Parts: sequence; structure tokens; C-alpha cells
Amino acid sequence: MGVRLVPQQFSAPELGSGTWFNTLRPLRLSALRGHVILLDFWTYCCVNCMHVIPMLRALEERFADRPLVVIGVHSGKFDNERHHERVRAALLRHGLTHPVLDDSSYESWRRYGVEAWPTVALIDAEGFLRGAIAGEPPKAVIEAAVEQLLAEGQERRLLAPAPLRTRYEPQVVSRLSFPSKVALVGPTLAISDTNHHRIVGYDLDGSLRWSVGEGVPGYRDGRLSIARFDHPQGLVSDQQGNALFVADTENHLVRHVDLTTGTVTSVAGTGAQGPALPSVAADPRLVPLSTPWEVTLLPGHGLVVANTGTHQLALLPDGGGLRLLAGCADEGLSDGNALEALMAQPSGLAHHQGTLYIADAESSSVRALRLDTRDLRTLVGTGLFDFGATVGPLRGSKLQHPLAVVVAAEQGPVLLIADTYNHRIVRLDVAAARTEAILGDGHPGAWHLGQLRLDEPGGLALGEGILYIADTNNHRIVTLPLDAAARPAGAPCVLALEGAPRGPPPERPYAQLAGSLPPDATDGGLPLERRLQAMTTHLWQGLGSRDVSWVGFYVPAEGGTQMVLSCGAPKPACSPIGLHGVCGRALRSRRAVIVEDVRLLGEGYVACDPADRSEVVVPLFDDAGEVVAVLDLDSHQVGAFGLADADGLSLLLAALRPSPSAGDEGGAPKVTDATSLRPEA
Repeated sequence: MGVRLVPQQFSAPELGSGTWFNTLRPLRLSALRGHVILLDFWTYCCVNCMHVIPMLRALEERFADRPLVVIGVHSGKFDNERHHERVRAALLRHGLTHPVLDDSSYESWRRYGVEAWPTVALIDAEGFLRGAIAGEPPKAVIEAAVEQLLAEGQERRLLAPAPLRTRYEPQVVSRLSFPSKVALVGPTLAISDTNHHRIVGYDLDGSLRWSVGEGVPGYRDGRLSIARFDHPQGLVSDQQGNALFVADTENHLVRHVDLTTGTVTSVAGTGAQGPALPSVAADPRLVPLSTPWEVTLLPGHGLVVANTGTHQLALLPDGGGLRLLAGCADEGLSDGNALEALMAQPSGLAHHQGTLYIADAESSSVRALRLDTRDLRTLVGTGLFDFGATVGPLRGSKLQHPLAVVVAAEQGPVLLIADTYNHRIVRLDVAAARTEAILGDGHPGAWHLGQLRLDEPGGLALGEGILYIADTNNHRIVTLPLDAAARPAGAPCVLALEGAPRGPPPERPYAQLAGSLPPDATDGGLPLERRLQAMTTHLWQGLGSRDVSWVGFYVPAEGGTQMVLSCGAPKPACSPIGLHGVCGRALRSRRAVIVEDVRLLGEGYVACDPADRSEVVVPLFDDAGEVVAVLDLDSHQVGAFGLADADGLSLLLAALRPSPSAGDEGGAPKVTDATSLRPEA
């Protein structure tokens, strides 16, 4: 497989309309002349698209100081993937910082004649489409093609003098970051804290018992505190409750966590992404895996691994080795002999009395594998592009990209399914051949009219009649008692992890504030300092009674090493301060930062007000894309701010965006005295 760069014949079509992320304004290819452009057509459900992400990240790092622009074009497969807030969550989950267009109408897809996910297209510095490749492209091939196009542009003196500067989507600092899977280890709930690259164990009252992993992505065995994971997913406890097996997804490994000896070891995989699994292997540590997503133990048999990247299941028998259990490595939905059948990203596993149940995500199906006959049959689902949100008789039921399944009752049996892209939990009674939704109204969110909603739940665990749900995009664990008589009105609740917020943040009137801005804030002819004063006062008057204890702008001082404060709250300013805190992080990272609890920032964090528990910081950009100030809101309440606050404040800051001439030649306003930024009392 390769990319053959064709001669300059066709100008690249302009991208279509849609919502843009990670950019100050919509991008036009005609305005990017002088840049080599890589277009990545993707959809965030697709494991093959996930495999392309590390390659793109490596390209961006290698050519960071050269005019290469990577643009993601997200053309969603599932209905759920065509909502821009779900796309945004996927960007944050995968750590994407390049500009992304939400091509929900497939306008750009059609203009480029794309037929498959992923597809990569290359455009040269003059705007000519020079090549495209469908499928997972080899990193070396794409890297060589980009190098050649940059060399051509340099030889012809066409390259832009500097890379494109842009902004990034908000960062959320919370106790959990996109938790994906959960498992019970005795009296402890183990959680894959996926984007913190660790496994944490909490008592069922929410107290932290242990943590496994250093908290940065990587691969390292050893002591619990120094081991490294890369976006771990599936978990299962051993029968004694002293250890865990972990699907270390982006390391393409299965890890063993021994909680008694305090060590982590690798038991399957080489650390590199591999092809289709072999039928049998003597040592699973020599078999490359591909995006293992889930694991479960079969008592008396061994450990089952969902090798999601090749649409297969592997068994690691108790006596050692590896054996292919199901899947021919082609993607699809077909039943029959397990080794010949087709699966599509198996992502959830559960077993009961000789049957293995599989949440087969891409086919929106639930499958049943008889372990004695090795026969695979489908309970719900009809094909790769058949999905919906229908419950009732089993024959007509439809799911949308389910990621987890557990057995809830012996008789029947009864299964509970994380119907992930429908944001709900579905109950499937096998004997009665019926489904019903037991939690979630089909709409994504955290709360609605005081009631809990889910946002792409990805993991389930069941113990003592309580269902534990990894509510992935909400960064929390939800508990649901299955016996309606044991819970008030059958209501679920958020597991309070050592004081984490259980309720929704307050709604704030950002649209109203944007519609009543004072003239001094919007007058571009005034000095920036005066405009910041007006905006600070406006925000404090409108938000100060809504769990907001502080409103202020921090502005880079001359020399760029400190910041000074424009204080809207009636208390002393703590300026100047160093760039050690969240404001400095927002300035350097070019993104808004939302902190659920400032205690998560560590002992080195210094707060102006010791009573502050959460904050949101939003950068202010000038027209040249430089950060000229950051807006900081604090609160005495944990979890007082969310993405809605970052978005609302960004809307207000758009009215302040100064031109580079607003200050000195570097584009930043010249500030020498903090008191000059204080608004009038």
C-alpha cells in the first residue's frame, strides 16, 4: 500500500460547510497557499481511524516548525456522530489538536469522492490535489510523501514562512478523564481512568483505595506507581479478587496488575499493533495484538481478549499460550462457525453458563457464542449500517454502537447493554425475546431538568444489585439499583468520588450578557485595558451571584514572564503572579481550561483565595491568533463550571478580539501596572 504523488492536474476542492474545531475561524484551502495540507477523512467510531491518529500525531511533531497543516474531516457514520458536541468530545478523548471540520452533511466527503474510512488526501503548496489513499496508510509512506511535497515547495520558494497558528478545544481537569470500563474487585470498584492512563480503585462509598499507573501515556512494567499505560480500557478481576487483567488499548497489550505484590506485568502482545491473530501460539507475549478493548475470565477456561482492531476474540488458556476463539478478521456481521464468522469491533464481553455474550459495536449488535459448539449467533442487529433506537420485540430492536454488556439475571438470562451512541442502558431478556430501556432518554447530556442523562456510556459492572456505569463523556460513574423498590422512584445517582460534584453546574445567562455588552467593551478604538475593565465589570454584575467568586483578566506583562490582574470582584488582587497556575497553562496551551477541583492541581498550586475550589480560564485571541489575555472565573463550589461556561465566555470574548495594533509591535497590549486594570468601584 502506498501513495503515488501524481502531477499537478487538479486543484483541490474547497472544503464544505460545517462546524470547525481547534481553529479561530473556518479554514479555506485557498487561504492556505504555501502550506502542504493533509486531509484525514475519519469517523470517530472506527477503529481503523483510531489507528491513524498516532501517525498524524507523529507527523505533526516531526514537522512542527514547517508549514504542514493537518485537517481532520469528520464524516460521521452513526447518527450520534453527526452532532458536533459528540465530535468535540471525541477530539478531546483522542487528544487531537489539529483543525477538524464536522462534515455531518458529507459535503466535503462527496467533493473529494471519498468511499471509505479512513482516507488520507495530500495537497501541495500551490493547492493541487496530489494523492489519496483509503485504509490505514503506512506511516513511512505518508511521511515520505509529505517530505517530498515540502521539498518541492521549498525548491520553488512557495512555502509559507511559518506554520499555521490555531487554538485548541477546552481541557477539563477532573477526577476521572473519559472513564471507559469498570469492574468489581472484591469490595472495590476498579475504573479505567482512560485519559489519565491509569487504573483507580474506589470503595463503594467513593473513597480512593489505590491507583495503578504513573498517569502519563507510555509502556512500562514494574511497581504500581511507576507502571505506564496508554488509554487502558477493559478490566476484569481474577477469581480471588487480588489482581486485574487490563486491556491496555493503545499499547496493544494485555497487562496483569497484582494488587498483592504491587506489580504490573505484560501477559500478551508485543507493544506494537499487529495483523490478524494466528490460530494458535505458544507464547502470547510474542503475538502482536491490535487495539484490545475488553477482557473477561471464563472460569475453567482462561482469559478472553477482544482484539478489536482485527475483529477477533482470543483465548489465553489457563495452561498458557493463545488460541483464536472467534472471528475471521474481516469486518461484518455473519453467524455460524465462530472461526469463519464476521464480527465488527467486539467491545464488550460477558459470560453465563457456557455462553459468551458480545457487544459488537460497529454492527450495533449483541452476539452469543456457544463455547461447546463454537457457534456464533446474533441476538440483536442486522448489519454494519443498520442501527437505531428501537426497543420491544427482539426481532425489531435496534441499538447504536453498544460498547458493554453484563449478565443481570440467571433466568433467561437477562442482559444489560450499554447502548452507547443512544446514551442509555437497555435490558435484554433472552427468553422473553424483548428489550427495554431502563436508563437514559436517548439524548446525550449530564443532566436535564434535574434528571440524570448519560453521554456515551462505555462500561458496566454489576454487584449486589447495583449497576455501575462508566459515563464516559461525563467523566463520572453512575450507579443504578436494579431493584426499583430499593431506590427512590428508581432514580440513578452519581457515585461521589471523594467530594466530586454530584449535581449539575448552574446555568448562566451568557446569551443575555452577550446581548447587553457595555459600549466601552465593544469599542475597538479604546485601549484594550479599558475594554477589559468594562467586560470584567459586566461579567461580575451578571455572574457574581451564580456561584462565581471572582472574575478577572490576566494580561501578559512586558517580557512575558508574569501576568497582571484586572479584578472585577470586591477583594484585593494577587498580582503579579507567575505563570505556574491554570492561567499560565491556558496561555501556553492556547485553550480554555476547566478545573473541577483545584485540589487536583497538586500541592504546588497557589490560589488567590483559599476558599476557591473550581475555576474556568478562557484565552482572548487577537486577529493574528496571538493570546493577549486570559479571562479567569473562580468559585467556592466544586464542579461549578463546565464546557457550557467555556463556550459562553468564548462567545463574549469574541466581541473583545483586538487587532495586533491594539498594543505594541508584538501584538500584546503593553501593561506595566496592575492597578491600571482595576475597574472603578
